[in-house]
Amino acid sequence: MMVLACTAGAVVFAGLVLVGALAWLAVKGVDAAPPRASLWSSSLIILSKLAGLLDLVAVRLSPDVFLADGMGDDVVYAKAFALGLEKGPNVAPAELTIEREVAAAHDGGIATAVVSFRSPVADLLEEEAKTARAEIVAPVTGPPPQRLEDLVAGADVVIHCPMTGDIGFSFRRKSYALPLATSTGAVSIILQIAFYGPRRPASMGGRYGLPTVAHVASQGAAVFTEARALAEWARAAGSRTITYAGVSFGGAMASMAALLDPQSHAVISTVGTHSPAPPFSQGLLAQTVDWPAIGGRYG
Repeated sequence: MMVLACTAGAVVFAGLVLVGALAWLAVKGVDAAPPRASLWSSSLIILSKLAGLLDLVAVRLSPDVFLADGMGDDVVYAKAFALGLEKGPNVAPAELTIEREVAAAHDGGIATAVVSFRSPVADLLEEEAKTARAEIVAPVTGPPPQRLEDLVAGADVVIHCPMTGDIGFSFRRKSYALPLATSTGAVSIILQIAFYGPRRPASMGGRYGLPTVAHVASQGAAVFTEARALAEWARAAGSRTITYAGVSFGGAMASMAALLDPQSHAVISTVGTHSPAPPFSQGLLAQTVDWPAIGGRYG
């Protein structure tokens, strides 16, 4: 509640500052006042800076910390890193188990199902994280089909990788999957990644922070190999096209899955970084890193 109250207060404060800035620009006089386009540009710049400030406040208030236990397991790190260098690694189609039956869970002829499967890199993950989970969101006409394969057969399939802290399915379902289903008829598969939600070991605490560098590497390897396994399952079921998509961390992982997929596909990476280094050393996540635990800020 404290975090919500602080965030709400920061939003109100940001709005007051923006209004004050616009008023200040307006009263400078006709001669000194900038053209309307410049006034709008100035407003956007101020709003952007304030949004960045809000992000910083939210990160500061978050209980999640990264890399507090240092480098971690060298063997896990090396194996996970090597997977990112292997063009077209052999990833078998996911063998899906239905956790929640196919059902018309939303208005407008949309069916959903929650499935699970063993991660292709289970040997790099803690026991709780070895089983991957995903939600399938598909447009249907008539009763929902009983076979999962019927949801994707002949369809354009989009596999959604999450941004940092996007724990469950709801945000990507509401923001991307449902609009895609209703406007284009595309089927979405929303991946819940290692160390998020029920895949998070209790020993880690928090919601999404990772204790070691090795965990960062193994989580990344799990995301892009699991996305690949889902793509192979959809292809085997007769999908028409495959697209990997994501924002921020999800965009980076979508790019990795695409780079390592030798078959025809598309990729949509929104503000996806080329490396974990900039977000952790220069971006907002730098505020959540226990730098002394890994040898100092640039050690």
